[in-house]
Amino acid sequence: PDADALMNDGLDVTGYDVELYGNYVYLATADPAAEIKIIDVSNPASVRCNPCAGSINLNGNGVSRSLFVNGSKLYVGRGVDNPSSDELLVYELSATPTSPTLVTSYDSDPDGARTVNGLVTVTDGSTVYVYAATTWNTRELSVIRTTGGTTQTGGGGAPDIGKTVSTFGDGAFLGTTGADACEVFSFGIST
Repeated sequence: PDADALMNDGLDVTGYDVELYGNYVYLATADPAAEIKIIDVSNPASVRCNPCAGSINLNGNGVSRSLFVNGSKLYVGRGVDNPSSDELLVYELSATPTSPTLVTSYDSDPDGARTVNGLVTVTDGSTVYVYAATTWNTRELSVIRTTGGTTQTGGGGAPDIGKTVSTFGDGAFLGTTGADACEVFSFGIST
């Protein structure tokens, strides 16, 4: 269908990010009761989300801002207004893609409520590293090692708010917002 068909199909919320897993699209939204919409796209001629195939209501308050699929895991970055709420959530998709199970969550910023605006994962053996573009003004690029159930954060500072991140080879590239002449920063990474 054309874009108007989806917009007129009950999606009256802001969409921030989208990821595909199998026959399903996961849409990060500003809907406080169902921050992630799950849309069946197995038949592209009849894609509908009224009702959606499923949804995820994230725990606590906040808005889903970024998504990334790695294998059968859905990584969700969000903005929270409570410093004790986790900003990074991990869901398992393989058993029931329309009703994912929360596997674990991480506090990407232990000193306050922040937003994960963009994220990407890099796998090194059995270790998954999450590179997150955040609103943390001294760590706009946060790195979270998700092995062993513990969070290890590190990262680099840029002068503005992190909005998006991408990795390529041994580099991470961070897009920011602000008044600086350079709004893209590169960081050397190695796992």
